[in-house]
Amino acid sequence: MMQGRQPVIYGDGTQERCFSYIDDCLFCLKAMAFQENVVGEVINIGPDEGVVTINELAQTIANLVRFKLVPVYMPGRPQEVKYAHCSSYKARRLLGYETKTSLTKGLLNMVEAIDVRGYRPFKYHLDLEIISDKTPRTWKDRLF
Repeated sequence: MMQGRQPVIYGDGTQERCFSYIDDCLFCLKAMAFQENVVGEVINIGPDEGVVTINELAQTIANLVRFKLVPVYMPGRPQEVKYAHCSSYKARRLLGYETKTSLTKGLLNMVEAIDVRGYRPFKYHLDLEIISDKTPRTWKDRLF
């Protein structure tokens, strides 16, 4: 959007996700490397109270960058998980995790950093190893 391009959304955009801001996760990663009480544990770190749809994410970013959003919808990706929510119960209990940065604040920080650094034009950097009739057109045809 910061390059004037509409985002590509696979499926109808109602897929749900939880997004973590890096500053909220770093201390957990450090603790997991050194705390004995978490050896062998599988721990989700993330804002389980902050579920957002892909459509909502796109609209939030558009609002932050003052962009007229008209997403390009493509067919959904095969076997994509519709609802990907984490549970941070163990992270809270074992590591003292808490969400401190809202999605909007985290995105605003990202936009501001890109404004300072400047954006990098998108480029494909990896060749596809396996192409089938299920490979999204945007990957096969390299639309940008």
